[in-house]
Amino acid sequence: MKKIILVILSLLLIFNVKADEINLSDYNTETLEEVFKSEGINTDLSSYKESDDKVNIYLFRGKGCPHCSDFINYVNNTLLKKYSDYFNLISFETWYDENNATLLNQVGEFFNYDTNSQQFGIPFIIIGDKTFVGYSDSYNSQIEEEIVKLYKSKDKYDVFKEMANPSNKTEPLSSTFIIVFFNFIISSILCFILLRNSNKNKLKILNELELLKKNMKR
Repeated sequence: MKKIILVILSLLLIFNVKADEINLSDYNTETLEEVFKSEGINTDLSSYKESDDKVNIYLFRGKGCPHCSDFINYVNNTLLKKYSDYFNLISFETWYDENNATLLNQVGEFFNYDTNSQQFGIPFIIIGDKTFVGYSDSYNSQIEEEIVKLYKSKDKYDVFKEMANPSNKTEPLSSTFIIVFFNFIISSILCFILLRNSNKNKLKILNELELLKKNMKR
């Protein structure tokens, strides 16, 4: 009986496991230097140092994507010169890396994009809680404003930390229903076993009392 109960409790624990935190070390990321090298850009990066107190610019791109290349050149020609002390750039190549492509869709869905729509794609740029799909010169002032605003903010929003927050995690309806239904069935079985075992114990006690009464009468 104890073995059965332990097995059931183990199943309940398995089906109640939360989604793991997204760990960027599990993905192939590129630094600014690696992105420039990939794009054939030779530039002086002596004034650029990555640090935890800077703003993280997350870039989902494709190698050979012309609009991605336009954004990277903007980083080189403008952002690096004006805001090198403000930001880190973390890039995910999505055309040749399936895991990064999957992550792109997860992040897009987190920001309520229809990832199957033609309006969603690369480059996909994230600065704090602001996103930019595609790239054009019209984005420049907004991008620079977001970098400065987030850098000066005491609480720097980071999408991957937010996605790891249990209150922000969601699951597909079908998956949630299956888990809830399975938990209900297992819990019901467990309660039935416990009650049945309890009733057996009660019956045993009553029988022993009855036998005791008989012996006392004798």
